[in-house]
Amino acid sequence: MGIAYQYDARGYYAGEVEDYGLLPNNATHEEPLLVDDCIPHWTGETWEQIENHKGRKGFVSGEPKEITEYGPLPDGWSDTPPPPTPKEAMETRLNELAAHRDSLYFGGFTYQIVPYSLDESTRNKMHGIAVTLAPMPDEASIDWWDEDNALHTFTAAAWGEFMSAILWYSQAIWRAWAAHRTAITALREADVENANAIVDAILAYDITTGWPEPKV
Repeated sequence: MGIAYQYDARGYYAGEVEDYGLLPNNATHEEPLLVDDCIPHWTGETWEQIENHKGRKGFVSGEPKEITEYGPLPDGWSDTPPPPTPKEAMETRLNELAAHRDSLYFGGFTYQIVPYSLDESTRNKMHGIAVTLAPMPDEASIDWWDEDNALHTFTAAAWGEFMSAILWYSQAIWRAWAAHRTAITALREADVENANAIVDAILAYDITTGWPEPKV
């Protein structure tokens, strides 16, 4: 028995096989050289090396592409994405701005040194309680838990003050978001001929400043 080297229907190396004294189909006794990022290809007479980038992901002329065939990388290939257009940069920054806004709006809030949750479900419950307590006398009370699950009792009047503080904080968040959004939009509309300069300015814009402190 000997070792043979098999290739597929297109001539690409498929691995070693035992010949059992008879050379199998699509095989040769000539051993191929295995080279990184290449695959041996049988020409009918000898092995040649063909570039192997199958599975590699990148971009061709700015468009996403995955290599599915053996051979050299196509013309215009790049491993890195093309720089965004000013419109794409603005959309990215505005999405990041909205995510930052929501992280504050639905985050925690400290009222009189006590931390409270302000997630969406909690905000809805708070609003419902405020509506229920509105027609009640100021001495009516409501129990509410803080982030550490400690119970606090509020009179209707105190609850109203609590809600007013949260409302002020929430409105301040939206005002800050609107100011940042206007500033980012203005950068895209700036009278600058170099698109890359506009993109750089948009992506460098600091969206973390000018927000209210989550406490009263």
